Amino acid sequence: MTNADIAVKWMDKARNDLLAAQRLFEFFNPKQLDISCYHCQQAGEKALKAVLIFREAVDEVPRTHDLEVLLNECAPLNVGFDELRDDCAVLTPYATQTRYPGNRELPNRKRRPPCARRSGL
Repeated sequence: MTNADIAVKWMDKARNDLLAAQRLFEFFNPKQLDISCYHCQQAGEKALKAVLIFREAVDEVPRTHDLEVLLNECAPLNVGFDELRDDCAVLTPYATQTRYPGNRELPNRKRRPPCARRSGL
């Protein structure tokens, strides 16, 4: 299997996470913003890892949920990645802190990440 094939599989997973985030937001009432934001973080993580795999920028996929770390690896590949820095900083905590009760103040309609607002969540 080529790096391109592997990267496509990672991007498929990223799309699925984004679709899950959108569906959870659209069809659940009350809105499940914590879970939607978790899936947004996962989509970003998998997409960034797909880029690293496709561009053969790393020997192995970094084992991190930190989008800023992944973005730092991707940034030399394309200057456009720097535009994602603020969104990565906002989304990274959703990888772990919203999965369990009491770990983080949960997002709500008034206090949701800017990237969630831009994506329609």
